[in-house]
Amino acid sequence: MNIAQQVKSAATEANESIDFKALVEQAELRAVDTEQDFDAESTTYTFADGSCLVWCGEFVSVYGSKD
Repeated sequence: MNIAQQVKSAATEANESIDFKALVEQAELRAVDTEQDFDAESTTYTFADGSCLVWCGEFVSVYGSKD
């Protein structure tokens, strides 16, 4: 499990809803780079293992690599 998956998993509650406060806290603590796209209204967190987490509104996506 990559870091992005760990962060999302830690913030996901038993009923599969996401605690966005916990998500942001963990992502900001562990990210090596944070990029905000104001036009797309999204934030991308990139982690040391190259994985990334993209948060856009109520959607959170996890990728094994930013590329």
